[in-house]
Amino acid sequence: MRTAALIATIALTALSVNAAHAADVEAGREKSASCAGCHGVDGNSQTPMNPNVAGQKEQYLVTTMLDYKNGKRQHTLMQAVLTPLSEADIRDIAAFYASQKCK
Repeated sequence: MRTAALIATIALTALSVNAAHAADVEAGREKSASCAGCHGVDGNSQTPMNPNVAGQKEQYLVTTMLDYKNGKRQHTLMQAVLTPLSEADIRDIAAFYASQKCK
């Protein structure tokens, strides 16, 4: 009985942490201005050396951006752009790019 209660508590806590900030696509559109130079306004890069981010899975984008921000992945420009952003900002940007169509 205690085990079931503990598992339920952990599950509810995990859900509430993820729900603490529901990603906002429109906010992400506004916050993505610094990304557009390399990845395109809609996430479709005009430069072959910069990846398209449009249509990527939202959680993949969040994880990747956080990895750059925290230094787990190395790229000087990505780190510089992402360092001042909050996790909520990153989630919004990811939601925006995930909602776009890859061309």
